[in-house]
Amino acid sequence: MNVEKVLELCDVEIMGKTQTNYVIRCLTNIDREPSCFIDKKKGVWFCHSCGRGGGLQSFVMTRLGVTGPEAKKILAGKKGTMLMRVRSQLIDLKIKEEVAEKKEKTHYDIAFVLDTFPSVDEATPKEYVEYLKKRGVDRELARMFDVRYCDDEKSGYFGRVIFPITKADGTQIGFVARAILSIKELESLEREYKNPALTRKYLNAFGMEGGFFGWASYHYNSYHYNRMLHNLDGGRKGYIILVEGIFDCLKIVAAGENNVLALLKTHMTDRQIDELEEMGFTEFRLALDNDGPGREATKKLAKRLSTRGDVKIIRLPKQYKDWGEMESDEIVRLALKNVQPHKKYGALMKKIKDLF
Repeated sequence: MNVEKVLELCDVEIMGKTQTNYVIRCLTNIDREPSCFIDKKKGVWFCHSCGRGGGLQSFVMTRLGVTGPEAKKILAGKKGTMLMRVRSQLIDLKIKEEVAEKKEKTHYDIAFVLDTFPSVDEATPKEYVEYLKKRGVDRELARMFDVRYCDDEKSGYFGRVIFPITKADGTQIGFVARAILSIKELESLEREYKNPALTRKYLNAFGMEGGFFGWASYHYNSYHYNRMLHNLDGGRKGYIILVEGIFDCLKIVAAGENNVLALLKTHMTDRQIDELEEMGFTEFRLALDNDGPGREATKKLAKRLSTRGDVKIIRLPKQYKDWGEMESDEIVRLALKNVQPHKKYGALMKKIKDLF
């Protein structure tokens, strides 16, 4: 039985194709962007969402929840499709129930962080204030972006500053919690307690991992940017600066530049690109981290964005890995002026690559 027939019998929709693979959704989870690949000829599959993989027999077993001998019969065409469809429906129903439960917990978490975690103000313990100050965020900036903190030792977010993720219309869709301990201290705790989930540098609201609930399809600062437009005279500028992280974004806003959005990662979803067009931008200034992943992501994003508008690159001074490392607003403002056309940047990256 060929691979396409197996996909049809298992009621699996082909979401895309590469030269050698079909692209489908995860068999055991609902992933927003298809992440499972199955070889068109050999039937060898691997899912980047759940980490499972194997041959056609294991594919049928995973998708339909049948045993090895049952999967062999199905592949040999000796079993009707009714049982397969019923099993498939039951598996889909189970996944949907799990997703509904995650959504409920996610909404609870987001409400919890807004209603219970206090905002950064004069009463905030000094450890949190000093950490934010060291990262270039004063009380006024923290108030503007509704930065919160958790000092409750019973909470899984204890010892963290909380950054709500808000859509442009003001809808809260999640949050990111950043530990105020140093990386060295976090690594020490991980070795001691063997709990990487709670000793990670960043924790997301429950259910936010992988972006299923939509947080990865929006930018950090969309809401504050839109609100700023209503409070200030004059229209929006034609360009937008795109950075990787929250602290990069806050550092640039603190220096007086409001036309900046954070991707919260090193790639962009189609929804994020559409949002930029909806906001009326015609020029995209990429200002990602000054490291290997940042430079590689810059090249890929420049290619994608070039079909939507004019792409330019902001090169960070070589002594800084990211915007958060810059010591003063003046250095940030000077760096923001180092804008280069995309093609010139691409040629420069090729020269750097050739050197190594």
